Amino acid sequence: GASGTGKSSLVRGGLVPRLRESSPTLLVDVRPGRSPFATLSAAVRSAGSGSRPSWTPTRAGPSVEDAASAAAMAADPLLLGRTLRALSSRSGRSVVLFVDQLEELLTVSPEETRTPYLRSILLAADDASDATRVVVTLRDDFLGRVAADASAPVARVLSRPTVVKAPGPAELRRILEAPIEARGYRWAESAMVDELVAQTSDLAAGLPL
Repeated sequence: GASGTGKSSLVRGGLVPRLRESSPTLLVDVRPGRSPFATLSAAVRSAGSGSRPSWTPTRAGPSVEDAASAAAMAADPLLLGRTLRALSSRSGRSVVLFVDQLEELLTVSPEETRTPYLRSILLAADDASDATRVVVTLRDDFLGRVAADASAPVARVLSRPTVVKAPGPAELRRILEAPIEARGYRWAESAMVDELVAQTSDLAAGLPL
């Protein structure tokens, strides 16, 4: 979807809580940034450190946390998937890897990391029977560019997106009113809601405003 349509909020505030209602779910939340594999490794380590005490080295070898270094992930496109599956097994929860603002691969990340990073996150959830899922958000004007830079399997996945449209006046009103009403509050003046909707409904990025 376009910038400001609420893609990140849809995942963090809608999808993930809904998943957690049905089963224990661990969120690994990351943005590519300037060092995509470093931020990915840090997010996995952070999620692992809070899962269970069993996320530790064993006599059989180093911990999965130690193995999931940025350099190791960049070198082995299958490592991320193995790490997330191990995290799921040791935590007793499903794992959702949420890669927000994937377009950063094209805007701020080093060019040589693009295809390896995309392959890693794709292969992390290539088996429907695993308790791991990958969700990405991407600005619509970057969809074609990411697909063109990617390998064929990545391009196939990116050809089936869920499009998030900008909320219209009725949706904006519900966004403003429903969350506070659910907690027993109300706007002091209903005209404030009317004004906010009128001022933002025609803007491409009205939602964050």
